[in-house]
Amino acid sequence: MTERVASKRRNAANPNRHGTKPSAKDKFELWLSTSRTIDGLWVGSCARDRKNEREITLRRVEEALRLIKLYDPLSYSRIIRDLKRIWVNLVPHYNAWYLHPLQACVLDERYVLSETTTLEQIALTIIHEATHARLERCGIDYDEKLRQRIEAVCLRREFAFVAKLPNGAKLRDELARTLEWSTANRITTRISASASAGLKVKRERFVILGRPSGLFTRY
Repeated sequence: MTERVASKRRNAANPNRHGTKPSAKDKFELWLSTSRTIDGLWVGSCARDRKNEREITLRRVEEALRLIKLYDPLSYSRIIRDLKRIWVNLVPHYNAWYLHPLQACVLDERYVLSETTTLEQIALTIIHEATHARLERCGIDYDEKLRQRIEAVCLRREFAFVAKLPNGAKLRDELARTLEWSTANRITTRISASASAGLKVKRERFVILGRPSGLFTRY
């Protein structure tokens, strides 16, 4: 699938993702969500509440945040500052994305609930999407021309976190393999590289990877 078609599909899945105002649907689902506040950050779940799934997803996100706070306080402080919400909901085609109108990292409920998704992977995904929020706060919008470099910045933040985990060797290897494969094929995933271990990554989710430079090397 070409990048143009993939982009159209992504925008069709959530046409208001990069808009300025929350959609009526998002507002309603926020109202329906079960939530709690962690260090001033709203964390909520609109997961289907079968077998107590909302509480399970909230607990997993909270534990992932605790992991970040323990091993990477700088990334944690940025998450608290740059995001207003972490929201578990259905995300078409992806394991997560940054929803600008809500300043939210939205995690797919199936990804969070999956037995193959570890807390470390959820933490990496949050860091990845929070980096998108940080870049937007700095005036760097998710423009198609900059997409390559923006995704490279997010991947670097993932590597920085994994390097601090005492048992992060496996994740480091997974990220390295993803980056190596991406470089060899000149493509990389739109979402967190770590997510490839949770749900199967489809080729339609790949974009060309460019070498980050200039302003982007600071993040």
